[in-house]
Amino acid sequence: KDNRRLYKSLHDCLRSSGISNVDLCLAACPSFRDQEAARLCEVLPRECRRLSLCCNACPISDEAVAHIGKAVADMSELEHLTVELAQCLIDDGGLAALAESCANLGMLCDMVLDLSGVRL
Repeated sequence: KDNRRLYKSLHDCLRSSGISNVDLCLAACPSFRDQEAARLCEVLPRECRRLSLCCNACPISDEAVAHIGKAVADMSELEHLTVELAQCLIDDGGLAALAESCANLGMLCDMVLDLSGVRL
């Protein structure tokens, strides 16, 4: 199914001025794949201070995790990051990209990463 309208609505909502906390749960959403993760990451507000993404049991791979990492790298004010990837089909390549992006964030105070059921 084409989710363009959903992502346009998300884009419009997330681009509203003043949003600094984003908590988005897509757990077990079968249509949330690498391409949708890329679209989502394009619309996350760069001025975000707290970001929580739950992608547990979604059919995403390292490509999606790399997109999340790129989006996070552009969030210079990010203080708190939670990424839930339990039971996703990822390996250490995607996690390395995410870790590299987070390593350069000067404001990051807290990071929670849920990898339950991921085979590394």
